[in-house]
Amino acid sequence: MINIVSEISFLVNPEESKSQPIAFVETPQSIAELMVSLVDLKGKEKTKISVLDAGCGRGMFLRVLAGAGYENVAGVEFDELMAEKCQKEFNQYSVSNKNFLNWDSETGYDLIIGNPPYAHYNSLPSKIQKEVREIVQSKESDIYYAFIIKAIDFLKENGELIFIVPYGFFYNTFAKSVREKIISEGFINLI
Repeated sequence: MINIVSEISFLVNPEESKSQPIAFVETPQSIAELMVSLVDLKGKEKTKISVLDAGCGRGMFLRVLAGAGYENVAGVEFDELMAEKCQKEFNQYSVSNKNFLNWDSETGYDLIIGNPPYAHYNSLPSKIQKEVREIVQSKESDIYYAFIIKAIDFLKENGELIFIVPYGFFYNTFAKSVREKIISEGFINLI
């Protein structure tokens, strides 16, 4: 099941990020709490659910997940300083300083949650452009398309993906292949 939260405003705080040109956008706590409240993994205890925060930034989802009683949580963050901060603050969780687009996991996840980065293909560094192109199979894309595809591939059967996406995702011609993957791999529960 895929929950998609659309059209939410954020504060951009790029000063804390070393990984330019992709600006860091912090998810407000109230939005993270709303997204965690959408989890609908019937029959599974929170303490047993495997969770991945894909692009954990400063750890807002990790903070909300910890407060909600989730124990089996991992995070992936490209920015070294943010990954270190999250690992120190949430030492009960495993936080990797990796690029989610080429990161590989030996396990699948019951729940993948987050606020993926947004940056059009043409504004990305060439190395990340190559990774996005390989995942999305298109130069006409946004980095968050690649995050969605990658996250779907990491979901366990009957798992949930809860991401914030811009409204344009639902009508943008270049997102069609990603929408088709969502439809073929599962179903959308909430927009």
